[in-house]
Amino acid sequence: MLVRDKISIALVALLLVALVGGAAWWFFSNFERATKESRSQVSPQARKNPLLAADHFLSRSGIRSLSVRGREYLLKMPQESGLLLVSHLGPSLPPQREAALLSWIEEGGHLVITVAQEWDEESESSGNHLLDELGVELVIIDADEFEEETADEAVGENPAENSEKVTAVKFPGVAMPLNIAFTPNRILLDVNEQAEWGGWDEQGYHLLQYVIGRGRVTVLSDNRFLNNNQIGKEDHALLLWLLARDHERAWLLYSSNMPSLLRLLWSSAPQLMAAALVLLWVVVWHLGLTSGPRLTAGVFLRRNLLEHLQAAAAFAWRVDQGQKMFESSRCAIEQEWQRRHPILARLDRKERCEWIGEQTGLSARAVESALYGDYSGEQEFIRISSVLQKLAMRR
Repeated sequence: MLVRDKISIALVALLLVALVGGAAWWFFSNFERATKESRSQVSPQARKNPLLAADHFLSRSGIRSLSVRGREYLLKMPQESGLLLVSHLGPSLPPQREAALLSWIEEGGHLVITVAQEWDEESESSGNHLLDELGVELVIIDADEFEEETADEAVGENPAENSEKVTAVKFPGVAMPLNIAFTPNRILLDVNEQAEWGGWDEQGYHLLQYVIGRGRVTVLSDNRFLNNNQIGKEDHALLLWLLARDHERAWLLYSSNMPSLLRLLWSSAPQLMAAALVLLWVVVWHLGLTSGPRLTAGVFLRRNLLEHLQAAAAFAWRVDQGQKMFESSRCAIEQEWQRRHPILARLDRKERCEWIGEQTGLSARAVESALYGDYSGEQEFIRISSVLQKLAMRR
């Protein structure tokens, strides 16, 4: 029984092996392994950070990498040495900050910067004191001039192959040259001739490296080849790895814009900012507190214009301003008569009153009393005012 059982088990095992082998043979005979690439939409992080792909590449290469925005690591140097790649160098640092940066480089740090501004002949400056000390000048060749210089080289070649000019960079310690697509019309000049080595083509240098103490400074004519769309082409990723291979840390600064004051305060003193927000909330809450019963809003009716004029006239009369208003009215009426009838300027007062009386049908005495006479009592004031009103209407 035992022998028969063993034989049955062996036959079942052989049958299973045959079935599995046959299924595997059929599968690999009818299917083949293939790789399919599908392009997805760009993530918001990649839109904001052009060095995001370079950051991921260094992290997967065993280098602890961090890509940040701003100039934080230029103003406050990291505690340990590493690769500090600055996409946009920006203006000169304050003298103390620049001295701290140079000290960090001398202790073994590696600074990779890109020249953004062309050399200014008038001010004899590159716009950054560190570049001036290194003796690096950026020359941007005019597009028309560059096309004339490269026209002979492009004859007989495919125009599509010349859309991006690839520079063969001989990196120290690497046998084969690296193909890097630098912007061809941006050229670096090593004025002081202190660079340890450089990558160049027939136009000039595109990369210069300087030794400072135990560290290095690498200057690039442009860093477009490190962007998300270019890092995977040619030998761009390899060049980045060669620059960072001697370090365990890497910081990639992809913008020179300083963060806002609130962001700096929150990153530097979050407890203080939280306490300030709580205090602000308490102040706003306290201002909303009330004491005692609420006052009802009163309804105030606006006075019309006639009431306002009547009130103003009554006030003027109470403070003895009636005489001034009366005299100003007299003077205005007389001046208007003389303006309209220049003949009155050549007559004396009596003749003038007689002439006005003839024109208006009033007596000369009434006209003289209204324009030049005094009044006593309310009735006489009313009579004179009536004559002045007639003179004002008939002038």
